[in-house]
Amino acid sequence: IFQSSPDINGISPRSGPPGTAVTIRGTYLGSSQDSIVALYICGFDCTLWAEWKSSKKIVAISGQTRLGPGAIVLVLGNEKGERVKCNCLVEFTVEALSVGLCDEWSVWPETDKSLFETQELKPSSTSAGSVVDPRRDRSASESAAAVAGSASSSVSAAGDPSADLLSADFDPVKFLLANYQGKSAPDLDREVRSLRTSVSADPAQAVGFLKPHLNDVFKGLDELDSLRRVAEQEQSQLQSHCLDTQRLLRDCNRIAGELFQAALNRKDHTDTLRNAIHVMEKSRGLFNLPGVLDAHMRAGNHKLAIDEYLRGKARYGSTRVPTFLRVWEQVESRATVLRRQLNRLMPPTPQQQQQQQLDD
Repeated sequence: IFQSSPDINGISPRSGPPGTAVTIRGTYLGSSQDSIVALYICGFDCTLWAEWKSSKKIVAISGQTRLGPGAIVLVLGNEKGERVKCNCLVEFTVEALSVGLCDEWSVWPETDKSLFETQELKPSSTSAGSVVDPRRDRSASESAAAVAGSASSSVSAAGDPSADLLSADFDPVKFLLANYQGKSAPDLDREVRSLRTSVSADPAQAVGFLKPHLNDVFKGLDELDSLRRVAEQEQSQLQSHCLDTQRLLRDCNRIAGELFQAALNRKDHTDTLRNAIHVMEKSRGLFNLPGVLDAHMRAGNHKLAIDEYLRGKARYGSTRVPTFLRVWEQVESRATVLRRQLNRLMPPTPQQQQQQQLDD
């Protein structure tokens, strides 16, 4: 059983479009990520996008759901398999998503189908039943010109003869507007397939069509060749930029490795110094022991000097650290001096007196 009832007492922000990061704050909101059993924001299951931060904070991503306010439902569980629904005192409001002209967005907006619907324009009286066949050769150009002239009378009347097939300023868009206003896209596709079939069946008609338009064909070929050269030049420049980028990336990788290795070396040096300082702090008594013995011997406190020496010997007498051994050699030298002083101060024993008499 849960020790305390979990509560949700605040969220931030209180509203936003789908995809908003919602911070949920409360008390007793679980102990880990596994505590989150289910999380619904305005009816949308956000469990997979919920991230447990602490027992007082959970961050989740709102999803695509209906607009307007909605409840937040959080179900928590523990390691025993028990579940409890949190008490929620606030609501989250889903707002409509607005994307500006300069905003980046990864979702295509709804396409306005009206932009692609075929506009059923009323065909002109001169274009009804008069479809110009561009396959006709020079011998039939006069009759084609007559038909095309009647079809493009509305354009020519405006001072723009570019809808005429025989014009030097021929414009295919205006030709289609003048002659195929009442045609839909499938009808135009069928016309093109029929034209290709006729041309493949009778190559003479294709030659007859190309003869009066050789200049335009050559111009088109020249433009294509210039585009090819520009594309090759841009590809060469792009390859050069890619090589430069690869070289820069390799240099960056090498420099990053050197910096990382230098940082590791500094870390090792710092750790060594820290360990040495720690050892010195713990062994401060050993380093101060020679001075302490000297002070006690000068003051005549031989008992204190002996106690300090015995305490240091019990702790550092068996050390194998080179630095400690050098310090301990100094301590032993002081101990030797201490022994001599004590021997001079102590009265001679009977054995020593007999030995002295024999020597005399």
